[in-house]
Amino acid sequence: MRNHLAALAIAALAVLLAPPVTASAAVGQLDAVVNAAGYGRSADLPIGESRDGVALESSAVAFGTNLAPFQASAAPTPCTQVLANRAVVLTDHQGHQLTACLTFVSFGQVNFYLPRANAPFVPHDSLIGEVRLVDTTNGNTVSRKPLPIRGITPGLFSADSTGFGLPAGYVLRVRADGSQSQEPISGGVDLGPAGDRVFLVLYGTGIRLRTPGRNACVVFGGVVSGGEYRPGTFICGAQVPYAGPAPGITAVDQVNVEVPRDVPDAIGAEVFLRVFLDDPGQAPAFARWSNVLSVAIR
Repeated sequence: MRNHLAALAIAALAVLLAPPVTASAAVGQLDAVVNAAGYGRSADLPIGESRDGVALESSAVAFGTNLAPFQASAAPTPCTQVLANRAVVLTDHQGHQLTACLTFVSFGQVNFYLPRANAPFVPHDSLIGEVRLVDTTNGNTVSRKPLPIRGITPGLFSADSTGFGLPAGYVLRVRADGSQSQEPISGGVDLGPAGDRVFLVLYGTGIRLRTPGRNACVVFGGVVSGGEYRPGTFICGAQVPYAGPAPGITAVDQVNVEVPRDVPDAIGAEVFLRVFLDDPGQAPAFARWSNVLSVAIR
């Protein structure tokens, strides 16, 4: 199982490798820098919109043009700070710098994660920092972009790494006699007899640094209306027994949530789900919602 999860995480952090592409000498351009799971999408934004922003100790991806002279990839550990003659340097709102760990670099995309940051590097809920792509052969800046750098920016990995559809993870069933079993999400969530407790184990990033004592919630239900998601059923507290680092997987988080039996209009249907971090001191409202995925409950 751990090998499967590690492979899943690495797949989410690096795109399917295309034939190597060599960049031209044109000036590089960073267009978007976002959470690597949800790609900047949020249940609090209109459908189809996304916004820049990353969180410390999370996985991120930058999109643009002429970002690197050739394609290269690296394992998540140990941390690789230079890849294809490129480095990603983040600067907080006070001017302190942090160098990211790179996992994939190409002409149009850079995948990286932010390592643990020690003082004086400080994330902020609203003040804007900067990301800079550096040519390590001469120290020149390839491209730079203003960037919110927060403590949290939740995103959920999808099974196909698009940030849509089926979640990456599995179903954990705890029976009345205490026995447990793991089941694939792809077959839907079977709630089973009344004595069963059924949990979704979801994988994401940008979640682990929420303020201690603040709820990590999973919201089930809600339908699309007028380009927005309607409110659903909030599951928080004891029904979300874990929301933190995924064991053994670099820069990937895990959320365990008990599936409610009373989600309105849920049984037999595809149900929207998304994570909400009740932590207003860490991020504005839109940045505390993850992207929206869906799962069948029966």
